[in-house]
Amino acid sequence: MSFTDEIYALVVDDSEMHAELAANQLESRSDYLVTEYVTSAEEALDRLESDSSIGAVVSDYCMPDMDGLELLDEINSEYDVPFIMFTGQGSEEIAVEALQSGAEDYVTKSSSRSIEKLSNRVENAAIKHRAEEELSMLKAGLDNAGHAVKVLDSECNIIYVNEAMEEATGYSQDELLGEDPSIITADEDGEEFYEEFCSNLDSDEIWHGEILKEDRDGEEYWIDQTLSPITDQNGNIKYLIAVSNDITEKKEMEQRRELLNSMLRHDVGNDIQTLTGFIEILQGTDLDDEQQEYVDTIQECAEKSNQLLHGVRDLLKNDPKAERKEINLEDTVEEVLDHTSHLAESRGIEIQTELENDESYPVQAGPLLNQALSNLVENAIVHPDQVETVTIGAEKNDDSVELYVSDDGEGLPEDFSFTKGDKGEESDGTGLGTWLASEIAEAYGKGIEAGESEEGGAEFVIRLDSRHSFW
Repeated sequence: MSFTDEIYALVVDDSEMHAELAANQLESRSDYLVTEYVTSAEEALDRLESDSSIGAVVSDYCMPDMDGLELLDEINSEYDVPFIMFTGQGSEEIAVEALQSGAEDYVTKSSSRSIEKLSNRVENAAIKHRAEEELSMLKAGLDNAGHAVKVLDSECNIIYVNEAMEEATGYSQDELLGEDPSIITADEDGEEFYEEFCSNLDSDEIWHGEILKEDRDGEEYWIDQTLSPITDQNGNIKYLIAVSNDITEKKEMEQRRELLNSMLRHDVGNDIQTLTGFIEILQGTDLDDEQQEYVDTIQECAEKSNQLLHGVRDLLKNDPKAERKEINLEDTVEEVLDHTSHLAESRGIEIQTELENDESYPVQAGPLLNQALSNLVENAIVHPDQVETVTIGAEKNDDSVELYVSDDGEGLPEDFSFTKGDKGEESDGTGLGTWLASEIAEAYGKGIEAGESEEGGAEFVIRLDSRHSFW
């Protein structure tokens, strides 16, 4: 609401002639006042109850049944509207009592300029009241905003922080007020930024960027911040409003993507190139039918790995969560069985499934779920701990599905970790398969857990949403 909107004023006087005259004169002397009048306090209360747009009440003091002070008390108990006493009778005691009771102002009718004075007082009272309401709503909005908000004065000192800012920093409002914002900046670049920014407050440009912060306990976190200047009528910056959003999880995801992309580009990419080169050499030799079959299988695996490499790298360019769609786990499990059955047979290992034939398992996932499941199954097959059976299964919950791979081997090593490259001391693997599975599970679902199976072996559980959710 603008301060230049019309102001609806209600004039109350038991004399209809005086009430109408005052209402007409007020309206004629103002560009904003729109007036109406009533001739009793009861009528005034009825109008206030039926019309919430009334922005000010102008009342006489001496009226039958209910005088001006009594009307003021009634209004204060039920409504939030400025009240101006306008009367030809009374004394300084009545004026003082009216002001003490909450009247915005008191104007006597004796002066020749009383209407002009009253017009100015009504306008000022209504505008002040409207501004206070808007500031109160703004402060309530800032106090309860989901983003952290702080306000700086022209000296770049903190003069306001909301609850979200207190929660983010670990500092209370009392501890932050009057301080320089660099108190919660984690690095020298951040401190230099605030020093430079605050020394150039002649700019009215909005600034937006990312800053590394540090909370009260020394924990670092990243924020996405927008600094907006508030200027006075002369264009001088009076305040800076800083609105920030915690993007630590996003930054960590970006770092993980960069690490994964680097790994795929160098480690896996180089291995595939080497493998392809040896395949070409073998294809140029005199191979019998059995050897040719083995080479063809190796070549097929190399091609699938190369497709995976490009698929993952393409996925890293986008938000993995945005790649999610509804897929059916039965189809994924069937594809993984086709892909891993030959390897399992060569090791004398049986792969069994625990999926109900009459059940469907729709989940929200992406194209790499197949690879995550394959990695876990292959990890169980090649693990040197006397595995005889690998089980792929799923269990439904209210809003999720638990996809698991378990075996009957000797279980996970004590030093097991999902960290890239970490593997058990006796493992023949690289540690890459379970790490990549965990990354895919984090991107598509609710993560992955490793533990002990019912047979005493290893078990990996991926939790996936069974219905669409908004991220």
